[in-house]
Amino acid sequence: MTRAAVVTTLFLGLLELFGARAHVSVLSGTLDGGRLALFFGLLYALTFFTVVLLGPPALLTGLLLRRRRAPAESRRRAPS
Repeated sequence: MTRAAVVTTLFLGLLELFGARAHVSVLSGTLDGGRLALFFGLLYALTFFTVVLLGPPALLTGLLLRRRRAPAESRRRAPS
C-alpha cells in the first residue's frame, strides 16, 4: 500500500514536469490541443484525484501494517 501511494505521487510529479496540468481545462469543456491534450488532461485529473483521495489512506494503512508486522518479526528473532 505504501509503495502504491508513493509511486502514484511520483507519477503525478512526472505529469506535472511534462506540463499535463495545463490540459486539465478539458474538464470544463474547453478542448484546446486535440486528442493528446484530452488524454493528458484526463490522465492528470485522474492521477491527481487518486493521490489526494486514495493516497493518504493507502499510506497510513501501509505504515500501520508494517508497524504491526514489525513486533511479530522481532519476537521470532528473539532468543528464548
